[in-house]
Amino acid sequence: MAEKNPFKLLSLEEAAETLGVDYRTVYRLVRKGDIPAGRVGRVYRINEKDLHAYFESTSATESANRQVPSFRTAAPIQTCETCGKELLSTLSVAGRCEVCGSPICAACWAVKKLRRCELHAVAGDKTPPRPVDKQNAKKIDTPPVAESRASSKQRPPASRKTASRKKSDTAAAKIDELRAKGVTVATYGEATSLRDRFLRSFVQRVELLEHVPDHTGAEIRVREARVRMVEPEPSKTGSLNGNGLQFVIRTGGWGKPKHCVVMETRILGRFDRLESQRYDDELLDQEIVSQAIHGLVRDKSAKPYRDAFRFVFAACTPGLAEDAASVVEDVDSIAGFYDKRILVALFDAGTEAVHYPKDDERYWPFLPIIDPIRWKNAVDDATPAVEKSLKSRGSLSLDDAVRRLGVARPIAREVFRQLSLKGMRLDDIDGIGVVISASN
Repeated sequence: MAEKNPFKLLSLEEAAETLGVDYRTVYRLVRKGDIPAGRVGRVYRINEKDLHAYFESTSATESANRQVPSFRTAAPIQTCETCGKELLSTLSVAGRCEVCGSPICAACWAVKKLRRCELHAVAGDKTPPRPVDKQNAKKIDTPPVAESRASSKQRPPASRKTASRKKSDTAAAKIDELRAKGVTVATYGEATSLRDRFLRSFVQRVELLEHVPDHTGAEIRVREARVRMVEPEPSKTGSLNGNGLQFVIRTGGWGKPKHCVVMETRILGRFDRLESQRYDDELLDQEIVSQAIHGLVRDKSAKPYRDAFRFVFAACTPGLAEDAASVVEDVDSIAGFYDKRILVALFDAGTEAVHYPKDDERYWPFLPIIDPIRWKNAVDDATPAVEKSLKSRGSLSLDDAVRRLGVARPIAREVFRQLSLKGMRLDDIDGIGVVISASN
């Protein structure tokens, strides 16, 4: 008699309940290949043994992921305590209140010359108080009774509410039906939540960068450069539309910058369809993605991109078709995209996979943003070789680490930085460059 298999087969719902996560999370892990699964007809089944093996394997990489902001996790937002503007990045903080240290944006600090937050900008201080917005003041002075009457007139009739509720119920039933068949579906709420969290997490990862290169190979120290964060006009290419953020990082004056790098994130999706239909179950194919990427880079000749090196990281919802990733991964294909001044990486919201040409060394400086696990592994692999060279020679320059040890420059720089935190001496010598020494 055949021995009975001690592990049973689980449905996606049962696997999600075992892990204590949402059904969609397990579905994405199966589509991505992280959890092995078989299909019986149109239904996925997971071996309980494989599920436990996956859970055990995640503990080994948890420490590597701990310090990396997830694209599914919202980052905290700071606020300029003078004008009330939201500051998604610490790079947007131009100064701090001289009394309490509250953040102040560049417009208030550099243009309005404000040095104190609204709370401490009281009468008698050298700095004038926060200017009053007359339009907002008029809104506040509006009698609440009149506001309530005006709002009651704008309320939709009951019949419209009923129709909207019926449409939502119909869409929810259709979504459940599609997901039961294993189809990737994105709802309007999920897409907008992804958009907000992706933008904030991108900002957090940009803050982790120490240096960024331009198209000439010159490196810009992010903390010492002029950084401007702007929100470009929402893009619309064919059926795709979405918004994003841009970080303009420059050296020199804003009028005549010496070097310039534009780091940009975009959310690509059919938001018009998501808003009207409440869901989207059609993956982005190769043609649509190619059109979207070329649409994003057409404004390269306009300010501030005239002499800039651009890095674009685009999130695609509900996900990418099988051939869509080749647009950026296979630059030699017919639909492949290549530009010596523009780098493009794609984030698949359905599988949470990142697509970019792995062999292109120009992407190495941006790995902390798009592929932090590969970045950490590369740094860990290069560290023993650098330590061995330091032990035999006593010191090592950054150029020697690149030329003799074959370590990519961004990786070597990060290894030097980490070793300096352990007590080794790090100097920037004229004519030689960055040098690390074993002795203090």
